[in-house]
Amino acid sequence: MKIELVRNTYRVRKVYKGVRYTVYFDHLPDEKEILMAITEKMQNVGNGANKNVLGVYCDKYIESKRNVLSPSTLGGYQKCKRCLSEEFKNKRLCDIEQIDVQTEINNYAKDHAPKSVKNLHGFISAVLKMFRPSLQLNTALPQSKTPNKDLPITEEVEQLLNASKNTPYHIGFQLAVLGLRRSEICGAKIEDIDGNILKIHAARIYDEKNHLMTRDNTKTAESTREIYLPDALVEEIKQAGVIYDRTPPMLVKTLHKYQNMLGLSRFTLHDLRHYFASYAHLQGIPDVYIMKMGGWKTDHVLKKIYRGAFRDKNEEFQKDLTNKILPTQ
Repeated sequence: MKIELVRNTYRVRKVYKGVRYTVYFDHLPDEKEILMAITEKMQNVGNGANKNVLGVYCDKYIESKRNVLSPSTLGGYQKCKRCLSEEFKNKRLCDIEQIDVQTEINNYAKDHAPKSVKNLHGFISAVLKMFRPSLQLNTALPQSKTPNKDLPITEEVEQLLNASKNTPYHIGFQLAVLGLRRSEICGAKIEDIDGNILKIHAARIYDEKNHLMTRDNTKTAESTREIYLPDALVEEIKQAGVIYDRTPPMLVKTLHKYQNMLGLSRFTLHDLRHYFASYAHLQGIPDVYIMKMGGWKTDHVLKKIYRGAFRDKNEEFQKDLTNKILPTQ
């Protein structure tokens, strides 16, 4: 049991059978008062059947979005709900105030990344906005960490592709370098190829129950697109008779295996998509065409991607720039 003084209010926390209960007093309570308040709180939670608790409204919110959001997004909402404390989920909707949301977020932020905290708060906010619109939240969130990430360099990409030749993963890695998402690589079929053109229109994803499924549409409307494949890649796909028939995690696991084997930097499969965008940008291809090839809706994401740097180009660009700014006298 823990007693804390928070803004002239005494907060008492007690964990019982894995569930954390919190009660508040306007004075320093004695053990009898605490016991009575905790018991009452436990009884209220035990009447779980209360249809007005937050957890019930979380389910209602998720169900209301079932026909308009992807199964993977719904699965993300279910995960957010599971991350909520039992006490918070069993709190009556009408009793939730800003301090309750802030406390829940503070506790979650202790051992989770800022992005995860932001996602959880976004879910809580969406549920409250739908069913308790009068409650205006102004929650303090942890500051997001600005990624300062180097992209894989061309030499590393070439090493990866050379090492994976004649394996079931070589085609998948090449498609990632051409800007496809993992779900698009896994959802592509040989029947989607006409000549050198691959039509991207499906995605292989996990549903809200973590079952693998194929969705006959892509992440966004812009993601449904056609891209040109080099002759060699088209021929390799024809010879294999398939584009990629393993599970999505195996593609990532195999990437890490090659990184360890070859001593490459630890980039992600999605970083190969960023490599594609940044490489195309360095070649002077206008953003409008890069967006079309990669299926991006706006250039906002592209500009964030460009913040990543090719480690092997940094010194080269600096040398060229400084020589121009300070020409030889």
